[in-house]
Amino acid sequence: MTAAPLIGIDLGGTNVQAAIVSPEGRIGPRRLRQTEAHRGADAVLDTVRDMVESLLQEVRSGSAPGAQDGGAARCGAVGIAAAGAIDTARGVVLAAPNLGWTDYPLRDRLSERLGLTVVVENDVNAAVFGEYRMQTRGPDDLAAVWIGTGVGGGLVLDGRLYRGALGSAGEFGQTVIRAGDDASVAAPVTVEDLCSRRGMQAEIRRLLREYPDSQLAAPARAGADRIGAPELHAAWTSRDALALRIVGTAADLLGVAIANLVTLLALPQVIIGGGVAEVLGEPWLDRIRASFRRCVFPPQAADRCRLTLTALAGDAGVIGAALLADADRG
Repeated sequence: MTAAPLIGIDLGGTNVQAAIVSPEGRIGPRRLRQTEAHRGADAVLDTVRDMVESLLQEVRSGSAPGAQDGGAARCGAVGIAAAGAIDTARGVVLAAPNLGWTDYPLRDRLSERLGLTVVVENDVNAAVFGEYRMQTRGPDDLAAVWIGTGVGGGLVLDGRLYRGALGSAGEFGQTVIRAGDDASVAAPVTVEDLCSRRGMQAEIRRLLREYPDSQLAAPARAGADRIGAPELHAAWTSRDALALRIVGTAADLLGVAIANLVTLLALPQVIIGGGVAEVLGEPWLDRIRASFRRCVFPPQAADRCRLTLTALAGDAGVIGAALLADADRG
């Protein structure tokens, strides 16, 4: 392991965060910008480059960890966690619906811009690795489910990040919960379609005529992006009928899908995170737990598997990406 500081980057569909991270997982200075994926992949990478260069300037100036080790020349590595299916061996984003990217050579493009070693990982893989590495005590088998702009997942099995033979293990959000009647008529519906923030926004707009007096009506008519996690939380806690239906259904479906995951792998812990989950908090997690308990097999697993909120919250992906980059360097 290098003693030099690392840089962790969490590239999501809404925001991109970058931070200096020590090899022990301590976060130093950070930067946060909007992703603005509509500008295209190369423009987003220009933003990431600017953020990293700003952080490295702090290292050079002596105000960030690692300055005593030679500044930018001693930066250990850059780890970037991106939403979507990742070919980690090649550092290629195979498919990132929330970013609009397909077969994008993220590692090489970012490395060219920075002149540094870059490691690319799925965002929730990085998050679950960060949660696992930073826990004081905990199981060596666990899963993470992240609910934000989309829905992602990650697995640690026997103390190691599990990607599977195809490299795409853990794509929890692509779990099909409603099969289409006919491929030419209706496409399958996934967890992400109904349980992500984007999915809930779409459902609210679809059902708005049935709930004209909902407190979500005005922001929905102004544009789906006006309904963020805080607006969902406010409407749900005030028992707005439309919010109760949409947010409650999302929790119930998440509980079913998590139960299937735990039934399949007999996991002792599932960590729930992402912007939506963190804002809706424990009351929403209780609703997920109730659905999970009804569906998991064997029934005893309901007591033996813990569903918990993230301990690292918005830092999980940044820490995990940096630590994975460090591990990749050996």
